Amino acid sequence: GQAAIQAGQMIRRPLFAALLALLTMSLPFAVRPIRFIAGNKLMGFLAMISMNYYLMHQNIAVHLKRIQFPPAENYPYPNMVSGGPEKPWVYEYTFWCFALSILVAVAITFLIEKPGAWALKKGFKKLEKHFSTNQIPNT
Repeated sequence: GQAAIQAGQMIRRPLFAALLALLTMSLPFAVRPIRFIAGNKLMGFLAMISMNYYLMHQNIAVHLKRIQFPPAENYPYPNMVSGGPEKPWVYEYTFWCFALSILVAVAITFLIEKPGAWALKKGFKKLEKHFSTNQIPNT
């Protein structure tokens, strides 16, 4: 049942995390083709939007189910059908979850996060300039 699945995931999760950490730390020492796969511009872009994707994907998935998008062919709640969900609906739902999550993550990154970081950097430079010219004398 669901409890057994969750228990199995919790048992395996620390080992899986350790394995991923080991693989990540060994990437700089890997052979050239593997370094290319892990260090190209696409991976850099995905790394740039990954936190916003992580924060948004579950919200988007829940809201897509809530508004019943994409519509199912035979059932109002295709994910709760006994014997498993409708296959065409699963593929379409998965596509929309990934696509919308990536689009929202890109929008948040480039319309909010990057301009905000630029404004903060500019503000901190002004503060640094102000405090470096107005030194407090030693008494």
